Formats: sequence, C-alpha cells, structure tokens
Amino acid sequence: MNEIRKTIIIEAPPEVVWDYLTTKDKVSTWFNDLQADMVEGEDWCMRTGTSEPRGRMWGKVLEAKVPERLVYSFDHQWMNHNTLVTWELKPVSEGTALTLTHPALKVPRMLKN
Repeated sequence: MNEIRKTIIIEAPPEVVWDYLTTKDKVSTWFNDLQADMVEGEDWCMRTGTSEPRGRMWGKVLEAKVPERLVYSFDHQWMNHNTLVTWELKPVSEGTALTLTHPALKVPRMLKN
C-alpha cells in the first residue's frame, strides 16, 4: 500500500494552523484555490488550473474537530479512485506538529513515466 505520511513543525498555535487548513482565503495562499471553507459534512472543491474541469480536486469533509483533526475524502480528475486525507494537529513547545496522512494513493499511469 502506498501512503504519504509527513509531519512538520509550524511555529504557530494549532488554531492558526487550523485556519490555514480550512479557511478558503488562507488555504489559497499556500495550496490551491479552495472554493469555500472546509465544513464538516459539506462538499469541498479546489481549482488547480484555469480550465474546467481539468485541474480540480473535490471531496467531502468527514470530520472537523477544531483544532485537532481534519478528515476529508479526496478525488482528483487524474485519479481513478477516491482516497482519504487526514490532518492531525498537536501542540508542541515550538508551535504545532502537523501530520498529513494520505493512504492508498495510486499514482496515475500517465504520471509514472
């Protein structure tokens, strides 16, 4: 099974990091154009390019435990399956330990070459 699991330390409190994971305007400063805030039970969508539907990611926010854990389904136009993304935030002396887990990630055949 392929899995992305990465932890970084961010010099900010969990509440600030949470906002940068869930708030439309803040996510768009470091990742892609999130179409609306991430809200538990709601669908989400991101643009990654200028044409439609190319370059879009989408899913549903399954869990939003402020400011500790965010879980959402994830699909991308280049993928042929849906996956889960989990963000875990833990306060540490330096700020926040942020862990991303993205299991069962299959690289599209076109990107393997």
